[in-house]
Order: sequence, then structure tokens, then C-alpha cells
Amino acid sequence: MARTRQPVVSWADFGLTADDLAWHEHAACRDTDPDAFFPERDPDIRANIATARRICQHCPVRRDCLDYALAHPDVEGIWGGLTTRERRQLPAPVQPHRPRTHARDREIARLTRAGLTATEVATRLAISPRTVERARQRLEEVA
Repeated sequence: MARTRQPVVSWADFGLTADDLAWHEHAACRDTDPDAFFPERDPDIRANIATARRICQHCPVRRDCLDYALAHPDVEGIWGGLTTRERRQLPAPVQPHRPRTHARDREIARLTRAGLTATEVATRLAISPRTVERARQRLEEVA
């Protein structure tokens, strides 16, 4: 009897977009089945969590991963080496680490260089003009 292979779960199955996980292309887990980070409650759960943590241990974007999970408290599973329960037990809210630029900021910079006003950029990207101004300030700080 032929064994049916179960499909690999995509990050999109968890409601995540490419922009949400731009840092993921550098993650140690990028080629790992995402199911490894969402262990089922079964007798092997501790071993499964330990396996995921070993992958996270030396990951170059571990902090970005953890920051994402802390900024999205409804996210389940192991992120940045911590389980959902461990993240909820952290003593104080941690201000997420913001990358110097991300996709939206790069697009704001491109449209700004093209001569669009903050209102025009905001309309085009479906964000507020204040968000455009804050992004422009961040971009000036890193320039």
C-alpha cells in the first residue's frame, strides 16, 4: 500500500505575509517544515520543543523572530526559541526591535524620491500620512 505524504504547511497557513517575515530568508529554520515549531500536545512534546530550540539556538535572526512573536501575542508556537507560554510569562512588554528599514519603508523612500507628497504616498500605500512622516524620519536617521 502506497504511503500518502502529508503536505508541508506554509507560513501563509498561519496568516503571515512575506513582509511580516522579510527577515525569515536569513533564518536557520527557513528550510524546515513549519510544523516543527508548532508541536502537538503528545508524549513527545518536550523532545519536539527541544528540537525546535536547537534550530533557534544559533539563528542569526532569532531576535527578529522573537520580536515578531512579541508584537503579535496571538501567534502560537515556538518563535525566537520561546514557546507561547514562555513568551506570555516574560516580566514586561518588550519593545520590538525594528529593522533599520523594511519593505514598506523602502517603498515610502522610493515614492518620496519620485516626488510624491506624504498624502499621495499614504493614499497609494493605504496608510496614514503620519505613518509616512514617521517612516521618513526613520529613514533620515539611518541615512
